[in-house]
Amino acid sequence: MNYLNLNKNNYSEILEILESKSLPNIGYSFINTSENYKIIQSLFNSLNIDVKTFNENAVDKIDLYSFNFKVIEQAIEKKSSLIKSSLWKSLENSSIDDQAKYLTVVGEFEDKKDFVSENAEQNKFLFLSESDLNNIVQKYIEKKYPILELCLAPELYEKRVDNLNLFNTEEQYFIESNLRFKSLMFFESAIKTIRTELKVAQLKNTDSLSKERIEILPEKVNTVLLDSNQLKSKSISKSKLNGGSGVYVPVISNEKKNKERGNFSEKTVLDYFIKNEFKDIDPVAKFDEGLHYDIRYTSETGDVKYVEVKTFDYGSFHLSKSEYDFGLKNKENYEIWLVKDKNIIIPIYDFFSNPKYKTTVNEYLVHLEIV
Repeated sequence: MNYLNLNKNNYSEILEILESKSLPNIGYSFINTSENYKIIQSLFNSLNIDVKTFNENAVDKIDLYSFNFKVIEQAIEKKSSLIKSSLWKSLENSSIDDQAKYLTVVGEFEDKKDFVSENAEQNKFLFLSESDLNNIVQKYIEKKYPILELCLAPELYEKRVDNLNLFNTEEQYFIESNLRFKSLMFFESAIKTIRTELKVAQLKNTDSLSKERIEILPEKVNTVLLDSNQLKSKSISKSKLNGGSGVYVPVISNEKKNKERGNFSEKTVLDYFIKNEFKDIDPVAKFDEGLHYDIRYTSETGDVKYVEVKTFDYGSFHLSKSEYDFGLKNKENYEIWLVKDKNIIIPIYDFFSNPKYKTTVNEYLVHLEIV
């Protein structure tokens, strides 16, 4: 049947077409899935049918709330780098105290769930056009930052790295644990103030400071990209399952070393993205460590991808529950990029669908209260 010649008022023929198009989720009764929407949208556009009219005449209704929620959410996320640049520019010549609020103000942009839900509900019977999405995103930006002038600023990630490398490793560790210092680190004009305030802060925390030196973030390294097909599952030794052997003595500096390795791995992947001109690169973890992933970028298909970077030097890596849950919820767009030996990168695109990626529980969380 040629659906271009279909009578748009003959809904039995429309349903027949929907079935004959072999919807990925097995037919018309499973119509409300993101995999099916592109097929349905193409058909409706050809017939000049809108979802509301279809629902008035059909038994199984189309509801685009979940689909549009994700579409709107990603459209907003694609603007995050522009917003960060614009906010930075607006604070470039402001007072130190205003600059110190930079990351807090940036974080407001990620608080979008209620807005996205409201607009997805309002448009649940519409396939949103590019123009529709642009209008919704513009409305969101104006709601969050009514007087913000949008503009592109120099690469903030590079600027932050350059400023951070003006400090020794002990100072860097202290800076990374302080929201005020982390915000000021984006502004070259604030370096002198940071040095002054840092000395005072360190004097108050001398007991917590280690004299051990950890290497500063390096210049760009030559990376090698490996296919994840070269990874295979491996069995866990009994000694590891039973807690190993011998007496374990915790090392105070391990947390700092792990933080440094994590920063190194993130920088390695970010540099690879920049070198290979990935689109809309956003190192979100440098602005907010509570988002459960490290980097965002836009793929060639226009989807926002969420990247978790993990150091993979010892044949395993750790995912927190929040990281795992976020990845599972967004599994179609979730990627794990492993970094081994500081220059070998292994991207995993199918973590939740490939059975070779087996997880092992190594912690239990117990909730109690005294009554």
